[in-house]
Amino acid sequence: MPASRYLILLAGILGVLAVFQPMIGLGKGPLRMELSAYELSFGLEKTHMVLDAKLPGFATKRIPKDVLETRDDIKLVADASKGAALAYLPAGLMLLIGLFCVVKKKSTPKPLAIVTGVLGLISIAAWAGVRYAIIYGKAEEPALARLQFGAVFGAHVLLVAGICGVIAAAAAFRKVDA
Repeated sequence: MPASRYLILLAGILGVLAVFQPMIGLGKGPLRMELSAYELSFGLEKTHMVLDAKLPGFATKRIPKDVLETRDDIKLVADASKGAALAYLPAGLMLLIGLFCVVKKKSTPKPLAIVTGVLGLISIAAWAGVRYAIIYGKAEEPALARLQFGAVFGAHVLLVAGICGVIAAAAAFRKVDA
């Protein structure tokens, strides 16, 4: 089916753009932040500067202890999530496959459809892994249980891109009788 190549391209574009959208939200009260996979993997210099900055003594005495603990908890999550951009690698590969198929102006070749289906399943598994890591982290780490910690828009795009990839792969195998 010729339309499958556009669905593969759409899945890839969504996945690549989602790298820059908020992936996880964490914090408590006024110290709530949402971080993208790009920030978690490559751009945490500013975040680490803010989190590592030594607070003046008078401020430390006036800031509630739970706010200081929340700050430390956010740093713990940010340090543990450095490879978050790798979850979007299947979507990047789907983008390349989609571009190839659109430029060639032909139906998606069956081997590329198989690869796209596998990449879609990997993307869905990455979404499930993010969800599992959040649930497991909250259950095992008391510090994370205190936080409002969860997946946001960018993480859910992994699921959407994966489903699009699987549907596009199935559509590429479907024969249209004309």
